[in-house]
Amino acid sequence: MYVDVGCDHGGLPLTLLARGVAAAVIGVDVNAAPCAVARENARRLGMPLDVRKGDGLAVVEGHVAVVSLCGVGSGTVVGVLERAMGRAGAVVAQPNDNARLLRGWAQESGWVVEHERGVYDRGRYFNVVVLVPGAAGAADEVELTWGVSAQREPDALRKRLTQEVARLRALPGRGGELALVESAQQRLADAGRADPA
Repeated sequence: MYVDVGCDHGGLPLTLLARGVAAAVIGVDVNAAPCAVARENARRLGMPLDVRKGDGLAVVEGHVAVVSLCGVGSGTVVGVLERAMGRAGAVVAQPNDNARLLRGWAQESGWVVEHERGVYDRGRYFNVVVLVPGAAGAADEVELTWGVSAQREPDALRKRLTQEVARLRALPGRGGELALVESAQQRLADAGRADPA
């Protein structure tokens, strides 16, 4: 079973159903109005989307193969996952803020960042982070902040790091932050040279 928490108007779960990525999807939202719109969209498209009003996985029983939490803050993602400990097989999260909190929590809570992908949408950078249960090694601050080693397609992250270097160089007293970003750039470059593909 696939559950999209914070389903809003049902865009993601309806796309998953339409493309055959998932045979059954439950869309969950805390607000009644988006749930009503998602139900109407599913009806109009003839899709079997099960829409539920509720908080996180509280309205879903049993184990969930995949849960997505997109367009919410890392703190919200962490809160939902803490309340649902042990019930999710994998998590696809797209926090709308810095993913460092999510990566740090995952490391401390028995989750591994399986992979990440940076994307730009309307000029804004977002991370898509895929977590699976497991024991992760200790990540340093560069990994926790930027998620360099888990990047599947590093072009968006490379662009984001270049922008961040330019921003930080224009600000006085930001040497520590700048060094962190430059370290991430170096790791990304080194990973690219080591990649046989």
